[in-house]
Amino acid sequence: MSQHISDEMLQLYVVEPESLATDEKELIKTHLEACAFCREHLQLEQEMYSYIDSHLGSEPTEEDLSYARRLLRQGAGHMLSSAEQKLLGVGSVLASYRAFSGRAPSIISRATSYLVRYPVRSAAVGLSFAGLALLLSMVLRPATDPNPSYVEIQDETLTVFNRDGRELWTKRALGMPEGSTKAGFRLPNGERIRSDLILVSDINGDGHNEVLVAGHLSTTDFQAKSFAAETLYCFSSKGLLRWAKAYPENSFAKSFEYTRWGKWRIEQFVVIGKLKPRLFVYAYCTPYFPSKILEVAPDNGSVLQTYWHAGGVSFLSAHNIDNEGAMELILGGPNNGYGRAYLAVLDPDRLRGCGPAPGDFYPEGVPLGTEKFYLLFPRTEVSLEFGNAGYNATETITRATDNTFIVAVEENPSAPNENRATILYTLDSKMGVASVTWSDQFLHLYRRLLKEKKARQQLSAIYWENLKNSVEYWDGERFVKEPTMNRHYVAGKNLP
Repeated sequence: MSQHISDEMLQLYVVEPESLATDEKELIKTHLEACAFCREHLQLEQEMYSYIDSHLGSEPTEEDLSYARRLLRQGAGHMLSSAEQKLLGVGSVLASYRAFSGRAPSIISRATSYLVRYPVRSAAVGLSFAGLALLLSMVLRPATDPNPSYVEIQDETLTVFNRDGRELWTKRALGMPEGSTKAGFRLPNGERIRSDLILVSDINGDGHNEVLVAGHLSTTDFQAKSFAAETLYCFSSKGLLRWAKAYPENSFAKSFEYTRWGKWRIEQFVVIGKLKPRLFVYAYCTPYFPSKILEVAPDNGSVLQTYWHAGGVSFLSAHNIDNEGAMELILGGPNNGYGRAYLAVLDPDRLRGCGPAPGDFYPEGVPLGTEKFYLLFPRTEVSLEFGNAGYNATETITRATDNTFIVAVEENPSAPNENRATILYTLDSKMGVASVTWSDQFLHLYRRLLKEKKARQQLSAIYWENLKNSVEYWDGERFVKEPTMNRHYVAGKNLP
């Protein structure tokens, strides 16, 4: 916890520690041991409530009663419907609150008792009937939903809101791009960021959403200062930093040839399950090679499993592919080694090794991957002629029916918009290709190639059937034409 403890959190720590989670109390305790400013603040809070407690047992003096009547006559009671009724009714209001909630509001009940019994002394410590009315109105109004729902970054401030749009807490966000988890984020030059900077989700199953912030954006042109590169930050629903974990390269990554930036950047998150959530993170180095999928422990951020890939990840999602109840991780993008779009289906319980890649692209000493399915999609004449990246790439996967999925393959992912074109592959639950369709832009570009005699085959049923049959499947040793599971996955799961 690098920042000072908020007044709200410190009051809860003093008056209602039972409302804080164990790890939150430990974080506050650790911070107090190291921060003299917050220790002094804590002492002042403790002295005030101790002073109030010590004066609740004796009868009010005539001076107290006289001052109370004078306050009411001078207008402090204008916030009360009837001053006398309010004084008499405070006890019944608090009794109703106790009956409703099962406990007395510590701060309110103590302040009320002290104010009613000792108005002269209350004035000395800053209490008043007006302040009491305000506190009561805050207690008795509908409770603010404390659960984070979305995040906005504006003017280098990260603000967390609940589902009703009420601000819950803020953090400094120096150098971070502006935007929100609802609308996305943009760099200072206006460029939209195609990644998840922030995740708001219950990652530990306690019913409260955590806020994950990825510190991965620093480049030669853009410096994010509040959150370090290669690091993932986890904040509790109340804004306490639970953990910050860096994920730099290790011996696996050093086998890859990357030189451009040399820093890992966290791009996407997926949470599987509700009662016992599991957190998966995608990170890459030197766009977009190599990349890795990590399973991260929600309680401390440690790495539980790692899957490596020679190429980027355009999307990471979770689907129940075969409708058998278990969720699979689905990822796609370009395979740099083969220069082709890929789709990988991973068992969340078995993230191992590295995805398929030719020798120069495969890291030494790394075991073969245990993908359930791994598909390569062919490049078309449109990709070969108009593409400038040297590959095509899967962009999205969408469930069409209970048994089919549509995979969008962008033929020219780095080309100008006028030269971009999409092929849509419909896959069944066994990853077989049911059909192939195309975008209008693909049709336009292909007709242009025909006119310029750079393509020979007409767009006919035969063309699309050939494209459909050109999808290849990794069997664990080589690519084959038939829909096939990875034999290493099958062996590990003891499947027939």
